[in-house]
Amino acid sequence: GAEAEGVWSAPGRVNLIGDHTDYTGGFVMPLAIEQRAFIAAAPRADRVVRAVGEGRGVEQVALDDIGPLRPAGWLAYLSGSAWVAAAEGEAFDRGWDLALVSDVPVGAGLSSSAAITCATLLAMDELDGWDRPRLELARWGQRVENAVVGTPFGIMDQTAALACTSDHVLFMDTRSGEIEQVS
Repeated sequence: GAEAEGVWSAPGRVNLIGDHTDYTGGFVMPLAIEQRAFIAAAPRADRVVRAVGEGRGVEQVALDDIGPLRPAGWLAYLSGSAWVAAAEGEAFDRGWDLALVSDVPVGAGLSSSAAITCATLLAMDELDGWDRPRLELARWGQRVENAVVGTPFGIMDQTAALACTSDHVLFMDTRSGEIEQVS
């Protein structure tokens, strides 16, 4: 029912080295895949996140009702981004209309959830003018999944979605947060 102000996307990923080591402080080496999550976004005048997704219908939640383990389901990945940004000091006096389309297979170990969350954070970052570094947005995405969704993920998936470059794999030391593009 509203026109988007833009469309943002983030890719899924595969991991060459370091399965299950990102949340225990090890080395990982992911690379982005072609499949992506796309978020069309527009700010709203009220403090509501309203989202529509392929085959999911329309759902909404008030910003004040977002928090640890709420809302449940797919809306948590999108609305949780606003909650984490507010917790990190970004003022929210309005809400969001969001439309999700993704061809990253769900449940296939390709980080579909990180792609959705990171695309949402990119949209909010640009539309609200935060100008946050991508690695900071990756940490915010991890916090969405840990706190709002309730999944104990490390930082690899979100970093891959926001930092991988074409024709490279991303080497990351999850202890220090240092990354290196490897051709």
